[in-house]
Amino acid sequence: YLFRRRGLRNSLSRSLIVIVLMIMFINSTTAIVVDLIFTSQYIQSLADPKYDPTPVLIKCDVVEGIISRISVSFDGLPPP
Repeated sequence: YLFRRRGLRNSLSRSLIVIVLMIMFINSTTAIVVDLIFTSQYIQSLADPKYDPTPVLIKCDVVEGIISRISVSFDGLPPP
């Protein structure tokens, strides 16, 4: 509604804002999912001593590192 009222309906600024918001939403949602996977695998390894979650935990750490770098890069953006 605000975009239409201010005349930003089809502008480059609107497109950039929508793209950045979508990236931030996907980033935060992925971070939550990765954290849930990490926690569930860790708890499963505590319940079953024969289960080795190391490959999954390493993948979760790698994805979490990438997500945190993306998040930091968008935190440094100047306000429009």
